[in-house]
Amino acid sequence: MDEVDKALVRLLQADGRQSVSDMARSVGLSHPATRQRLNRLLSERILAISAMTHPQTHGFGESAILGVRTDSRIREVSERIAEIAQVYYVVTTTGRYDVVVELMAHDRSDLLAVTETIRAIEGVVSTETLSFVRTVKWVYRPGFE
Repeated sequence: MDEVDKALVRLLQADGRQSVSDMARSVGLSHPATRQRLNRLLSERILAISAMTHPQTHGFGESAILGVRTDSRIREVSERIAEIAQVYYVVTTTGRYDVVVELMAHDRSDLLAVTETIRAIEGVVSTETLSFVRTVKWVYRPGFE
C-alpha cells in the first residue's frame, strides 16, 4: 500500500459512505483512477467495506474472551471453535493460551452453554472465561502511524 491507498482507507474509515468522486478530489486522482485503486484494495482483500453494529442491538447482552489451552491439536481446536455461531474472533497465540476467542451470547445462560460447547471439543484441556463488564471503547479503526 502506498500513501494514496492509505489516504483512501483513512477517508473510508472516517465516512464509509462517501462517494468515489469525493475521495478522488481528496487524494488528487481522477474518478476512474480512484475507483481502480479501491477495486484493487477490495479484490486483494486489503480493504473490506461493511457495516458494524454493537452486539447489544441484536440481543447479545453478554460478551467474553475465552483463553483456551489445548493438547497438541491447536489447529483442529481453533477450526472447530470458529464454527460456533456466537464466536466472531479466533486467534492462535504463543502466550499463556493456545487459542483466544471472542464471543457474544444472549445472556449468562447462553454464555455458559457456549463455554461448555468449547470445553467439550476434543483437544481442549482448559478454558478461562473473561466476561466483559463494561465497554469503555468499541471501535475498529486501525491507523497507519
